[in-house]
Parts: sequence; structure tokens; C-alpha cells
Amino acid sequence: MLSLTKKLLIGATLVASVVAVLPGEQAAASPVGGRQAGVHRVDARATDVFRLAFYGGQTAAVVLDGDGDTDLDLYVYDENGNLIGSDTDGSDTCVVRFRPRWTGSFRIEVRNLGTVYNEYAIVAA
Repeated sequence: MLSLTKKLLIGATLVASVVAVLPGEQAAASPVGGRQAGVHRVDARATDVFRLAFYGGQTAAVVLDGDGDTDLDLYVYDENGNLIGSDTDGSDTCVVRFRPRWTGSFRIEVRNLGTVYNEYAIVAA
């Protein structure tokens, strides 16, 4: 089992590689209020929900890395309930990279598809 510090460092490293600026893009921005990171535990067959504001027109990313026990899925919705992006592969490492059209609130959902809890690090940048 990874320590909380190691989980956050892994998440931060993943974010740094995912949010790298591509040719023709503006510099990546953190969520309104700065980069957000934490370690959480989602119960079996449950969903954790976070709300964050992101700046419009700037590349953003949400990355999570679980403990390996279950499949986690990641969804990002805009303030109107539109799905902006998702990562629904069979692992518990997820990345959603997006560019909001406007500055606003976004709903981030982490769904645990397994039959036991999963402890995960999540970073939004």
C-alpha cells in the first residue's frame, strides 16, 4: 500500500505530464483558487463527488490513482450537467483532460465499480 505522500506525488507527476502545453495552446491553468489535491476513500459501488471551478479557454486536467483494488471511473460534467470527459477503462488510474469554454463550476465524479473500497489520490490542475 502506498503512503499518502507517494500517492499525491504520483498524482502530481501524472498531472504535470497530462497538462503539458501542446503547440498552439495557451499555458495550462490550475482550477480557480489553485491546484487541488487530496487522498480520499470511495466505498464499494459508491460515487464521490467534487465541485471545482476552472478557467475558460485554458487546458485543465483531473487525474486520479487508486490503490489497485477495484476499477475506478472518472467523469467531469459542466455546470449544465453536460459530460465534458470521462475515463472508463478497466483500471483505477484515470485522466480527463479538457478545455472549458467558459469559467465555471464543474462536477467531478469518481465511481467505484468494485465490491471493496478504494483509496485514491486525486489532483486537479
